[in-house]
Amino acid sequence: MSNRKYDIGFEMKFEDKKIITKHTQDVEGAIASVKHLRSVDGGKKQYGYHAARIPQLLLMKWGVEDAGDQLAYLQGKHNKNPDLAKKLAARMNSNEFHEFRIWEGNVAASDMLKEGKHL
Repeated sequence: MSNRKYDIGFEMKFEDKKIITKHTQDVEGAIASVKHLRSVDGGKKQYGYHAARIPQLLLMKWGVEDAGDQLAYLQGKHNKNPDLAKKLAARMNSNEFHEFRIWEGNVAASDMLKEGKHL
């Protein structure tokens, strides 16, 4: 088993001083969980689909890159913002992050924007 990790760095400035923090998350547990969920039901649930299991740190990194806010996706801003919904859907549909996908279908931005749906 490889040791896959995602890193994210944050920089905060207080007047002339800078604080730089680095966070690392090992994603092997998330990937193992995805493989198990895929084998059980492929993500199909009675209420819809369980599309993915994205590690928190990766969502924070995407939030910084896509919205300038590390909590954007964790707070569900993509459920009300069409631009963020499109960016998240594109990331989830990309081959680069396929190992976090449970359901193999296409994730559309409109799925995230529907009332009561949270992805």
